[in-house]
Amino acid sequence: MKTKFRLMVFFVICWFFSTLNHAYAQRATSQELPNTIFCEINATIVDNDSSCQVEWSNLWYWYWDDGSCEEYLAWMGPDGEVVNKFELSGGPVQIVGGEIYVGDGSFPNGGSFLGTDFLLVAYDNDGENGMPGTLVDSVVITVENYEWVRCEGLNAFDEDGVFYLGMRQLLYPPNVAPTGVDNDLPSMNNSYIRQPFTGQWLVPSNQDFMIRAFTCNASKQVSSSLPNDYANIVVSRISDFNPAQGETPEDGVLTVIDSVVGMPALYFDTTMVSLPDGYYAYGLKRLTNGDSTYSDWSYSNAVYHILTSIEDVISKEIFSVYPNPTHAKVVVRAEAGVNNTIQVTDIIGRIVFRSDLPLSGEMSIYVSGWPKGLYFVSLTNSGMRNKAIKLVVD
Repeated sequence: MKTKFRLMVFFVICWFFSTLNHAYAQRATSQELPNTIFCEINATIVDNDSSCQVEWSNLWYWYWDDGSCEEYLAWMGPDGEVVNKFELSGGPVQIVGGEIYVGDGSFPNGGSFLGTDFLLVAYDNDGENGMPGTLVDSVVITVENYEWVRCEGLNAFDEDGVFYLGMRQLLYPPNVAPTGVDNDLPSMNNSYIRQPFTGQWLVPSNQDFMIRAFTCNASKQVSSSLPNDYANIVVSRISDFNPAQGETPEDGVLTVIDSVVGMPALYFDTTMVSLPDGYYAYGLKRLTNGDSTYSDWSYSNAVYHILTSIEDVISKEIFSVYPNPTHAKVVVRAEAGVNNTIQVTDIIGRIVFRSDLPLSGEMSIYVSGWPKGLYFVSLTNSGMRNKAIKLVVD
């Protein structure tokens, strides 16, 4: 009897008005997730350093419930789990978070779960008969509000796009956050439970748990019905920061340069050709049509832009330095059979490398141990020094 009592679950009826919604996938637009509005933003210098390509992937929002809560579920003790199965064929997929409906605080009766924790868990489907198997990631979530609790911090990759996401209870009731249950038809039958202190996963009679997943890089939608709120994305260019000195794009000067509509996920900054040498990054923020508010800025990686000048062109005709930028090795090439000396200085003029160039006209310089930043490579022939080529170690 004691064991059976520990494995019982709490239920309560929770009715409220809701509009049925059978669009079970959409791009996430919530302003409560400023850190995951965009999964990633990648900047790449293209067209011989004359422009920059900015590419991003959007956050996707997957769910089985219709938004209405008919019951709540909580375990009599810690360690019990509730999860939903998500099948996004065509993976791989990156699982970055989710949200769980915990209600208005009326259940469990007599308790208060604000400020308490639960464990957000993500499992692979490599268990027996495709059930939850390997725990691929987890993060402790503190419940700071009622209704939908937004959960960030996961960084799990699933190769086939089939995974389980849910919550593990950490405390005893009544001071625990429950999970809402949508019992309205149609039922998707993708909800599962694991009893406390056992490894056995079961299919509960109550479906569907109000557990939703946030993913990146999903290649297939589960529904063709998507919200009509794609909104504007504001694009900014960020300058005047130096990663070699520990600075990030947040430390730079932000200049709004454009806005795009319809989430094209690709932008070209074609004015790069006229910009001065230096590090650049890009920031994106999204406008929500519903309430006309903006998300926080999300930032790309830093890239280094080198302005091609006439002096650079003349210098490169005499000798060349490649690859540039580099992080491991650079090759210096000049006219073979001539006595040349190669010298590399840092941005403040200190000599960091000096050597005679072999008569073959080519040598390799290993720079993996050098501090990141801008250097100048010059060639001297019979006492005459040519213009220096700018080298970026990233």
